[in-house]
Amino acid sequence: MDRWYAPRHSIVELTPGEHTVTVRLDDDWGSVLMAPGASKTDTCQDAIDNADRVGFVLSSLSTGLGHGVYATGPARLTVLSFHVT
Repeated sequence: MDRWYAPRHSIVELTPGEHTVTVRLDDDWGSVLMAPGASKTDTCQDAIDNADRVGFVLSSLSTGLGHGVYATGPARLTVLSFHVT
């Protein structure tokens, strides 16, 4: 199983309110270590072509991708929809 992360430009700072994030599969995804241009490799294309599971993680550039987020006060995250097309 490979882990691929959406491009840095798609990371949205969590602030009060509703947010929409859209990421294309043909965008410049990064490997688990965020190697630049990693999505141009055969490995990434193979992961896309043979994907049987897709998910998302919460993270920040400062804490490391996939390592979660924290709030400085009471907070709630509600995912209204998640689509892969």
